Amino acid sequence: MAKINFSYPKNGDTIQAPTSETYTIGNIVNQGNFGILYEGFDTFDNQVAIKVLKPANKPFAVVQKAWENEIEILHKVR
Repeated sequence: MAKINFSYPKNGDTIQAPTSETYTIGNIVNQGNFGILYEGFDTFDNQVAIKVLKPANKPFAVVQKAWENEIEILHKVR
């Protein structure tokens, strides 16, 4: 299995969503076993929460299930 080099976003970094929306990463709010929660801002300077999964050393099926659970929770929040 090939090792993938990956670094987590830092304060001030920008990321682009598949919808072309751009988000600016802020400070880390919290982190756990499966992800890091950042404060952030969208293109219109609205404050948002940005969660980045931490898949390191976990099988794909475990990461995929965690992501599906996150999506289910987000649907309930809206």
